[in-house]
Amino acid sequence: MECLPETQLFFIAIRRMAAVPVESMKTGGVFWFTDLTVPDPYYVLPVLACGSFVASIELGGETGVGNPQTARLKNVFRLMPIILIPITASFPTVRTAPSNVRE
Repeated sequence: MECLPETQLFFIAIRRMAAVPVESMKTGGVFWFTDLTVPDPYYVLPVLACGSFVASIELGGETGVGNPQTARLKNVFRLMPIILIPITASFPTVRTAPSNVRE
C-alpha cells in the first residue's frame, strides 16, 4: 500500500509526457507502434497487458487456497482484465506495456 502514491505519480508523469509530447516518445517505438504517444491501433498491447495480469494471478502464490473468500477474490481478479481491456485501449502505447512484465 505504501507504493500506491509512487505508482500514481509514475502513471501521471508518463501520461503527461505522452501529452506534451516528448520528442523521443514520438519516434522511440518499435514494430507497429512507432509513436508511443498514441494508443495501440491493433489492441495487441492492451490484450498482452491483461493477459500478463491473468498469468500473474494464475501462477501466483497459493496462500489462503482453503479460504473461500480468497477463491472469490481470485475470481474477481480473473474478471478484471475483461473490464480493463477497453480502458487501457485508450492509453498511450508507452503506458499500455504490461507493468508486471517490466518490473
